[in-house]
Amino acid sequence: MTIVYLSLGSNVGDRHQNLRTAVAALDDAGVRVRRISKIYETEPVDYLDQDWFLNCVVEGETDLTAADLLQGLRRIEKKWAAPRHLPRVHAS
Repeated sequence: MTIVYLSLGSNVGDRHQNLRTAVAALDDAGVRVRRISKIYETEPVDYLDQDWFLNCVVEGETDLTAADLLQGLRRIEKKWAAPRHLPRVHAS
């Protein structure tokens, strides 16, 4: 079992509900949620002409490979995220 940390954020619609929905969907993506951070409101970076974000971090456990985890997270994002032209997933 691998421990993962996922950063979640929303700046459209009911931001709190969007975060709750994303956290609830993690189980179907193969992530067992262990802990959730406090929710923080943050201003946008780079593209400033948008609403502020609510962000949190989820600590979870998974048996998935990194590639399979990313694929599962992108499925959640595709299902629930509002369309826009800016990238949502950043790899370092």
